[in-house]
Amino acid sequence: MRRTSLVAALVGVFMLAAPLTASAESYTLQYSERPLTLNEGMIGVRAAIDYLKIADQDTGFGTLEFDPIISLIADVSYGITDDLEANVVAVPLVLSPDTEYGNPRLSVMYRFVRSVVEVGAYVGVTIPVQDGSDLVLTPGLPVLLGLTTTTRATTGIYLPMTFGDETIVSLSIPFEFAVNFNPQFFLFASTGIGVPDMDFDAFNMPLGVGVGYSLAAAADRPLADIFAGFSFPMFINGAADDTIFTDLYEFQIGGRFYLN
Repeated sequence: MRRTSLVAALVGVFMLAAPLTASAESYTLQYSERPLTLNEGMIGVRAAIDYLKIADQDTGFGTLEFDPIISLIADVSYGITDDLEANVVAVPLVLSPDTEYGNPRLSVMYRFVRSVVEVGAYVGVTIPVQDGSDLVLTPGLPVLLGLTTTTRATTGIYLPMTFGDETIVSLSIPFEFAVNFNPQFFLFASTGIGVPDMDFDAFNMPLGVGVGYSLAAAADRPLADIFAGFSFPMFINGAADDTIFTDLYEFQIGGRFYLN
């Protein structure tokens, strides 16, 4: 409870200290044209319901049934400058099968290249609140590719470092492609490469698709993005006998709201 109270206090200070100042750079309504970081003084609040399920498994001893994991995830981002953004994942709350507060995460990202290609420096810290969990420090280099006025791709290189009985360094290279069909409606597809403990024989690749719709606060400014997605978190699993693994699947629906 003390850790939970500390996280709530940090979020409160974070929100109270955030001046709602306007920025000269436009964070546009159209998803495909947005920069890597929020504008100065801008606040983004995201909330999503996540449903993760392992399909029932038939064995020689009968059927193994697995309860779905249903979670509520909420985070707050703040544009300290046009190039520097802070984020707090304050509500990683597991709702089912048991109610449990998860591990919060604090992160900052600094955009140091502005062009058709944008590059940033990222560092995130996952705080071990759950029993049996460990501190995770994640440095990374996020990259945004502005392919056309209606398409964009985001990727990067991240090195999650878990500090437990021993330090484990893993590799993550996410990739998302998004396309706008009009200024408000967009589709996205995601994949990537994950290498736990730098064991390339155990690599995995997710596969996901989703849809989003941007609500307008003005003709050129977003009020919120409403989104829904479906994915196989370990669609290709190098450590399994069957490389294609679709028995683990995930739904997510939520929204991100913007305050200027």
